[in-house]
Order: sequence, then C-alpha cells, then structure tokens
Amino acid sequence: MFDFIRGFVRKKDPEYCVIDVGGVGFRIYTSILSSGAVAEGKEVTFYTYLSVKEDDLSLFGFVTEDELCAFRLLISVN
Repeated sequence: MFDFIRGFVRKKDPEYCVIDVGGVGFRIYTSILSSGAVAEGKEVTFYTYLSVKEDDLSLFGFVTEDELCAFRLLISVN
C-alpha cells in the first residue's frame, strides 16, 4: 500500500520513529540500524511494509531498500 514515506523525524526511539508527513504522524517500526541513521528534525525517507493482521495494522520502515528486502525475506520464513 505504501512504498515509501518521506517526512520529518519528530520522535526517535530504538524500536520506532514518528515521521511527520503534512501534519500526520506515522509511527514506523524499524531496526536499530535505521533508527540510528536518522536525526530528529531532519527529513528522511523510509521504505515501508504494512503488516495487516486481524486486530492490528503496523507499519515497518527502513532507510534503505536493501534492508527492507532483507526484512521481507525474514518474515516469509515459517
């Protein structure tokens, strides 16, 4: 659904970042590597994966497309 999200980092945590896109804050769960690569107040692009479950929508994102590809491989393993 979302290929990438570009906006300003409003909050940074080791597990997620909040990205402000036109006044809407997207919580994007990420890796320590991607979280460490961004700075609060700076513009960033996250390549994303939307996880849809019966009772949950979670948005995962990474600063490189390679990291997103590795994530997709990991979640495809049973």
